[in-house]
Amino acid sequence: MSKFLFRIPAAVLLAASLAAAPRPSPDAGDGNPSCVSVEGRLDGHYEDQLRAITRPVVYENGILFTCEAGADDEVSLSGSFVDWNKHFAMHKNRYGVWYCFLPLEIPAGTYPYRFYINRLWVNDPQQPLVVPDQYGSRISALRLDRSLVQMKVSPRAMGANRYLFFLKDRGYTNVYWVGSRNHWDPYTDPMKRADGYWQITLTMTPDQVFYRFRVDGQDLLDPANPHIGSLKFGEKVSIVPLGDVYKNPPPKVAPPETKKRE
Repeated sequence: MSKFLFRIPAAVLLAASLAAAPRPSPDAGDGNPSCVSVEGRLDGHYEDQLRAITRPVVYENGILFTCEAGADDEVSLSGSFVDWNKHFAMHKNRYGVWYCFLPLEIPAGTYPYRFYINRLWVNDPQQPLVVPDQYGSRISALRLDRSLVQMKVSPRAMGANRYLFFLKDRGYTNVYWVGSRNHWDPYTDPMKRADGYWQITLTMTPDQVFYRFRVDGQDLLDPANPHIGSLKFGEKVSIVPLGDVYKNPPPKVAPPETKKRE
Protein backbone atom coordinates (compact mmCIF):
# COMPACT_ATOMS: atom_id res chain seq x y z
CA MET A 1 0.00 0.00 0.00
CA SER A 2 2.73 2.50 0.94
CA LYS A 3 4.42 1.79 -2.38
CA PHE A 4 1.55 3.46 -4.18
CA LEU A 5 0.91 6.26 -1.69
CA PHE A 6 4.25 7.87 -2.51
CA ARG A 7 3.22 8.11 -6.15
CA ILE A 8 0.14 10.20 -5.43
CA PRO A 9 0.68 13.80 -6.64
CA ALA A 10 1.30 16.32 -3.85
CA ALA A 11 -1.66 18.44 -4.95
CA VAL A 12 -4.02 15.47 -4.42
CA LEU A 13 -2.61 14.81 -0.97
CA LEU A 14 -2.95 18.48 -0.09
CA ALA A 15 -6.65 18.52 -0.96
CA ALA A 16 -7.21 15.50 1.27
CA SER A 17 -5.13 16.78 4.18
CA LEU A 18 -6.78 20.21 4.25
CA ALA A 19 -10.36 19.01 3.91
CA ALA A 20 -11.50 21.25 6.77
CA ALA A 21 -9.57 24.27 5.52
CA PRO A 22 -10.51 26.62 2.64
CA ARG A 23 -10.45 24.79 -0.69
CA PRO A 24 -8.07 25.70 -3.52
CA SER A 25 -9.60 27.68 -6.35
CA PRO A 26 -10.34 25.68 -9.55
CA ASP A 27 -7.26 27.08 -11.31
CA ALA A 28 -4.93 26.80 -8.30
CA GLY A 29 -1.41 26.32 -9.51
CA ASP A 30 -2.28 25.96 -13.20
CA GLY A 31 -0.27 28.99 -14.26
CA ASN A 32 2.05 29.14 -11.25
CA PRO A 33 3.71 25.85 -10.29
CA SER A 34 5.62 27.45 -7.40
CA CYS A 35 2.62 27.45 -5.03
CA VAL A 36 -0.97 26.43 -4.44
CA SER A 37 -3.31 29.45 -4.27
CA VAL A 38 -6.25 29.18 -1.89
CA GLU A 39 -9.38 31.33 -1.68
CA GLY A 40 -9.80 31.82 2.06
CA ARG A 41 -7.93 32.29 5.31
CA LEU A 42 -6.00 29.78 7.39
CA ASP A 43 -7.17 30.27 10.95
CA GLY A 44 -7.56 28.18 14.07
CA HIS A 45 -5.93 24.86 14.86
CA TYR A 46 -4.87 23.57 11.46
CA GLU A 47 -1.69 21.74 12.51
CA ASP A 48 -3.11 18.22 12.75
CA GLN A 49 -4.86 18.57 9.38
CA LEU A 50 -1.47 18.56 7.65
CA ARG A 51 -0.59 15.06 6.51
CA ALA A 52 1.41 15.78 3.37
CA ILE A 53 4.50 17.82 2.53
CA THR A 54 3.77 20.14 -0.38
CA ARG A 55 4.96 23.26 -2.16
CA PRO A 56 3.96 26.50 -0.34
CA VAL A 57 0.25 27.18 0.04
CA VAL A 58 -0.77 30.84 -0.32
CA TYR A 59 -3.82 31.88 1.67
CA GLU A 60 -5.38 35.33 1.86
CA ASN A 61 -3.70 35.95 5.20
CA GLY A 62 -0.29 34.36 4.67
CA ILE A 63 1.80 31.46 3.38
CA LEU A 64 2.03 27.91 4.73
CA PHE A 65 5.41 26.17 4.33
CA THR A 66 5.97 22.46 4.97
CA CYS A 67 9.06 20.29 4.80
CA GLU A 68 10.52 16.93 5.78
CA ALA A 69 13.13 16.55 8.52
CA GLY A 70 14.14 14.22 11.32
CA ALA A 71 12.19 14.05 14.55
CA ASP A 72 15.00 15.65 16.57
CA ASP A 73 16.22 18.13 13.96
CA GLU A 74 16.29 21.90 14.41
CA VAL A 75 14.30 23.39 11.56
CA SER A 76 13.54 26.96 10.52
CA LEU A 77 13.13 28.93 7.31
CA SER A 78 14.00 32.33 5.93
CA GLY A 79 13.81 34.18 2.67
CA SER A 80 13.92 37.42 0.78
CA PHE A 81 10.44 38.32 2.09
CA VAL A 82 12.27 39.37 5.29
CA ASP A 83 15.57 40.19 3.55
CA TRP A 84 17.03 37.01 5.10
CA ASN A 85 17.25 38.89 8.43
CA LYS A 86 15.03 36.55 10.44
CA HIS A 87 14.58 32.82 10.93
CA PHE A 88 11.07 31.45 11.50
CA ALA A 89 10.94 28.29 13.62
CA MET A 90 9.15 25.32 12.12
CA HIS A 91 7.25 22.77 14.21
CA LYS A 92 6.52 19.08 13.75
CA ASN A 93 2.96 17.73 14.01
CA ARG A 94 1.93 14.18 14.90
CA TYR A 95 2.21 13.06 11.29
CA GLY A 96 5.83 14.09 11.09
CA VAL A 97 5.17 17.16 8.91
CA TRP A 98 7.28 20.19 9.75
CA TYR A 99 5.26 23.36 9.18
CA CYS A 100 5.31 27.14 9.54
CA PHE A 101 2.59 29.66 8.67
CA LEU A 102 3.76 33.22 7.99
CA PRO A 103 1.16 36.04 8.05
CA LEU A 104 3.15 38.20 5.64
CA GLU A 105 2.36 41.55 4.05
CA ILE A 106 4.33 41.63 0.80
CA PRO A 107 3.66 42.75 -2.78
CA ALA A 108 3.40 40.39 -5.73
CA GLY A 109 6.78 39.17 -6.92
CA THR A 110 9.32 36.35 -6.73
CA TYR A 111 10.81 35.49 -3.33
CA PRO A 112 13.77 33.13 -2.87
CA TYR A 113 13.63 31.08 0.35
CA ARG A 114 15.30 28.09 1.98
CA PHE A 115 14.91 25.81 4.96
CA TYR A 116 17.60 25.87 7.65
CA ILE A 117 18.00 22.33 9.01
CA ASN A 118 20.64 21.63 11.64
CA ARG A 119 22.58 24.77 10.65
CA LEU A 120 22.58 23.90 6.95
CA TRP A 121 20.67 25.73 4.20
CA VAL A 122 18.44 23.33 2.25
CA ASN A 123 16.33 23.94 -0.85
CA ASP A 124 12.67 22.94 -0.88
CA PRO A 125 12.47 19.55 -2.68
CA GLN A 126 8.79 20.22 -3.48
CA GLN A 127 9.55 23.53 -5.18
CA PRO A 128 10.05 23.39 -8.99
CA LEU A 129 10.99 27.07 -9.23
CA VAL A 130 14.62 27.96 -8.51
CA VAL A 131 16.51 31.20 -9.12
CA PRO A 132 20.25 32.02 -8.94
CA ASP A 133 21.62 34.01 -6.04
CA GLN A 134 24.50 36.50 -6.23
CA TYR A 135 27.01 33.64 -6.01
CA GLY A 136 25.43 31.56 -8.75
CA SER A 137 23.81 29.00 -6.45
CA ARG A 138 20.28 27.83 -7.27
CA ILE A 139 17.73 28.70 -4.57
CA SER A 140 14.09 27.70 -4.17
CA ALA A 141 11.73 30.57 -4.96
CA LEU A 142 8.05 31.34 -4.54
CA ARG A 143 6.25 33.50 -7.09
CA LEU A 144 3.30 35.51 -5.79
CA ASP A 145 0.82 36.60 -8.45
CA ARG A 146 -1.04 38.83 -5.98
CA SER A 147 -0.08 40.99 -3.03
CA LEU A 148 -0.57 39.71 0.50
CA VAL A 149 -2.23 42.27 2.76
CA GLN A 150 -3.57 41.50 6.21
CA MET A 151 -7.20 42.55 5.73
CA LYS A 152 -8.55 42.00 9.24
CA VAL A 153 -10.19 45.15 10.59
CA SER A 154 -11.50 47.93 8.37
CA PRO A 155 -10.55 50.67 7.98
CA ARG A 156 -6.76 50.39 8.26
CA ALA A 157 -4.95 53.50 9.51
CA MET A 158 -2.38 54.50 6.89
CA GLY A 159 -1.02 57.60 8.67
CA ALA A 160 -1.73 61.33 8.30
CA ASN A 161 -5.48 60.76 8.91
CA ARG A 162 -5.67 58.50 5.87
CA TYR A 163 -7.60 55.24 6.08
CA LEU A 164 -7.83 52.22 3.80
CA PHE A 165 -11.37 50.84 3.50
CA PHE A 166 -11.83 47.39 2.04
CA LEU A 167 -14.54 44.87 1.26
CA LYS A 168 -14.01 41.24 0.29
CA ASP A 169 -15.04 40.74 -3.32
CA ARG A 170 -17.85 38.23 -3.75
CA GLY A 171 -18.52 38.76 -7.41
CA TYR A 172 -19.72 42.35 -7.03
CA THR A 173 -19.95 44.63 -10.07
CA ASN A 174 -19.87 48.11 -8.53
CA VAL A 175 -18.92 49.21 -5.01
CA TYR A 176 -18.92 52.79 -3.68
CA TRP A 177 -17.93 54.35 -0.37
CA VAL A 178 -20.88 56.43 0.89
CA GLY A 179 -20.92 58.55 4.01
CA SER A 180 -20.85 61.92 5.76
CA ARG A 181 -17.57 62.73 4.00
CA ASN A 182 -19.26 62.89 0.57
CA HIS A 183 -22.72 63.97 1.84
CA TRP A 184 -24.06 60.44 1.25
CA ASP A 185 -23.70 60.69 -2.51
CA PRO A 186 -23.60 57.05 -3.71
CA TYR A 187 -21.49 57.77 -6.80
CA THR A 188 -18.75 60.17 -5.61
CA ASP A 189 -16.21 57.65 -4.27
CA PRO A 190 -16.00 54.44 -6.32
CA MET A 191 -13.90 51.64 -4.85
CA LYS A 192 -11.43 49.69 -6.99
CA ARG A 193 -11.04 45.93 -7.05
CA ALA A 194 -7.52 44.64 -6.32
CA ASP A 195 -6.13 41.42 -4.86
CA GLY A 196 -9.59 40.04 -4.12
CA TYR A 197 -10.86 43.17 -2.32
CA TRP A 198 -12.67 46.37 -3.21
CA GLN A 199 -10.53 49.17 -1.78
CA ILE A 200 -10.35 52.93 -1.36
CA THR A 201 -8.06 55.17 0.70
CA LEU A 202 -9.56 58.40 2.07
CA THR A 203 -8.46 61.26 4.32
CA MET A 204 -10.87 61.51 7.25
CA THR A 205 -11.75 64.21 9.81
CA PRO A 206 -13.79 63.85 13.03
CA ASP A 207 -16.97 65.12 11.36
CA GLN A 208 -16.77 62.51 8.58
CA VAL A 209 -16.81 59.24 10.53
CA PHE A 210 -20.15 57.75 9.39
CA TYR A 211 -20.27 55.56 6.30
CA ARG A 212 -21.64 52.52 4.49
CA PHE A 213 -20.80 50.68 1.29
CA ARG A 214 -23.08 50.86 -1.73
CA VAL A 215 -22.81 47.40 -3.30
CA ASP A 216 -24.58 46.86 -6.61
CA GLY A 217 -27.30 49.29 -5.57
CA GLN A 218 -27.70 47.98 -2.00
CA ASP A 219 -26.45 49.58 1.23
CA LEU A 220 -24.08 47.43 3.29
CA LEU A 221 -22.39 48.00 6.64
CA ASP A 222 -18.65 47.37 6.67
CA PRO A 223 -18.47 43.69 7.74
CA ALA A 224 -14.83 44.11 8.88
CA ASN A 225 -15.58 47.08 11.14
CA PRO A 226 -16.98 46.29 14.62
CA HIS A 227 -17.85 49.97 15.26
CA ILE A 228 -21.53 50.47 14.44
CA GLY A 229 -23.80 53.40 15.30
CA SER A 230 -27.18 54.85 14.44
CA LEU A 231 -28.22 58.04 12.70
CA LYS A 232 -31.13 60.25 13.67
CA PHE A 233 -33.82 57.98 12.28
CA GLY A 234 -32.23 54.75 13.48
CA GLU A 235 -30.33 53.86 10.33
CA LYS A 236 -27.29 51.74 11.10
CA VAL A 237 -23.91 53.02 9.94
CA SER A 238 -20.29 51.98 10.29
CA ILE A 239 -18.03 54.39 12.18
CA VAL A 240 -14.37 55.25 11.61
CA PRO A 241 -12.60 54.99 15.00
CA LEU A 242 -10.66 58.27 14.97
CA GLY A 243 -9.02 58.13 18.40
CA ASP A 244 -10.84 60.38 20.88
CA VAL A 245 -13.54 61.46 18.47
CA TYR A 246 -16.21 59.64 20.48
CA LYS A 247 -15.73 61.98 23.45
CA ASN A 248 -17.32 64.73 21.38
CA PRO A 249 -19.12 62.95 18.53
CA PRO A 250 -20.71 64.99 15.73
CA PRO A 251 -24.48 65.49 15.96
CA LYS A 252 -26.66 62.70 14.63
CA VAL A 253 -28.05 63.54 11.24
CA ALA A 254 -30.01 61.58 8.69
CA PRO A 255 -28.46 60.98 5.29
CA PRO A 256 -30.25 62.62 2.38
CA GLU A 257 -32.31 60.56 0.00
CA THR A 258 -30.23 58.46 -2.36
CA LYS A 259 -29.57 60.32 -5.57
CA LYS A 260 -30.50 58.63 -8.79
CA ARG A 261 -27.95 58.57 -11.57
CA GLU A 262 -29.15 60.43 -14.62
